[in-house]
Amino acid sequence: MIVELSELRGMACFKDASDAALARKIAAVESAIKGYTHNTFLDRTTGEVFWPPDVVEGAIKLLVYDATTRSKAGIKSESISRHSVTYADGGGTDAGLGYPAELIGFLKPYMKARF
Repeated sequence: MIVELSELRGMACFKDASDAALARKIAAVESAIKGYTHNTFLDRTTGEVFWPPDVVEGAIKLLVYDATTRSKAGIKSESISRHSVTYADGGGTDAGLGYPAELIGFLKPYMKARF
């Protein structure tokens, strides 16, 4: 597992999520990272999956984004009085996986060519 449940349990945004739901989210992010990079992160000497520390930190940021910001994605500004919402036009900021480019930039060094 790219991130342990116990590590996420200490974060306020995950305190109400069940273990099963968190495990699903972790597995989904792990699968998305492998699919996006075309990299299995397999250490050929041990035969085990090895997650570099920057990928683990990036995965945690993706999980936190899903828990806290995903519902407001695309909103540029929002006013309360006379309720007004302005949506961002996107402008190419969505780099893939449904996350903003700045959140998945950490994966660039791990991209492998797809044959």
